[in-house]
Amino acid sequence: MRGWMMVLALCAQGCTTTPDDRGPSEGIGALDAPSLATESQLDVLTQAAQAKLDVLWVIDASASMAEERPKLLDALPSFMDDLLDSGLDWHVGVVTMGEGPNRPLGGLVGAGGGNFLTPETPDPVGALSQMASEDDASGPTGQGFRAALDALTMPTSELAARNAGFLRDSAELRVIVVSDQDDQSAPAVTREQFVAAMQALKPDPSTPVSFSAIVGDAPGGCDAANPGADYLAAAAALGGAVGSSCDADWTGSMPQVAVQDGAFNGEFFLTQLPVPGTLRVWVVDGGTQYDGVDVAMLEASGLSLYEVCAQGFTNCFPYRYEIVRNVVVTSGFVSAPSTWIHARYDLLAASE
Repeated sequence: MRGWMMVLALCAQGCTTTPDDRGPSEGIGALDAPSLATESQLDVLTQAAQAKLDVLWVIDASASMAEERPKLLDALPSFMDDLLDSGLDWHVGVVTMGEGPNRPLGGLVGAGGGNFLTPETPDPVGALSQMASEDDASGPTGQGFRAALDALTMPTSELAARNAGFLRDSAELRVIVVSDQDDQSAPAVTREQFVAAMQALKPDPSTPVSFSAIVGDAPGGCDAANPGADYLAAAAALGGAVGSSCDADWTGSMPQVAVQDGAFNGEFFLTQLPVPGTLRVWVVDGGTQYDGVDVAMLEASGLSLYEVCAQGFTNCFPYRYEIVRNVVVTSGFVSAPSTWIHARYDLLAASE
């Protein structure tokens, strides 16, 4: 498998569900063994040949960002390095929080021969830096939520023409806001309206959509940045990561915010609700099996991933289960096509 960056996509016909099939291994999960008296479930997910990712940067290009702009430009190459090594079919676009020179609010900034970047773009690192350097024209700025929604929904013919081709229905979407102040889109777009619109953006609701933010710390901010409370709340609601625009150096936080710890984490939505403590996750790649280690178990035991894997399991990767969304989030490898991830668990409904 290729390093610590795994992207899993739902199989073309949906997940294969086979009850009472334990597969080659139970993997390593929570400490309690499954109950043989309870009906069990096996969900199987296959990796697409080439997963798709669309990333939209929403950058505050107002005069107040003079101190933060150099930090952003210094950190962007680390984001592009992770993306270039990912093996993904990616699009990267940039909008500012106000109107630009000959560009409406929500219009993608052009560079590198187009209005967004792809793996075919010559010098994508230089092109992204050029995009992130564009200033707003005169007029209202700070409208991060509104700029993002206009870029993605393209409510005018001008935006539809300018942004055509960037957003793909089947691609994971990550929106990343960078600012030294909180959002100023209301009343045109409130935070609640923005979150609801993002959640309804994809035709298939299982296609991941997230919102991350590099903004001032809440509640107090700092000398360089006001607190970005609305942006931070939107990131929490949409499952994104956050970084601080108060930091002197953004290089360390850039991969975490942009690609979440340098790994494009696979999200596997379970088809049923599991009995707590019975979930097992494993991956089969050709003739090799990789056993999942529940992060909650690691935290409770005080053991490291290495210490657990040394106990008779050669190939391991960590995962976590998010009960609110009923999703398994892996933190492992980009693997070859036809790799399968398995999640086996006892059915909660069957035990009631």
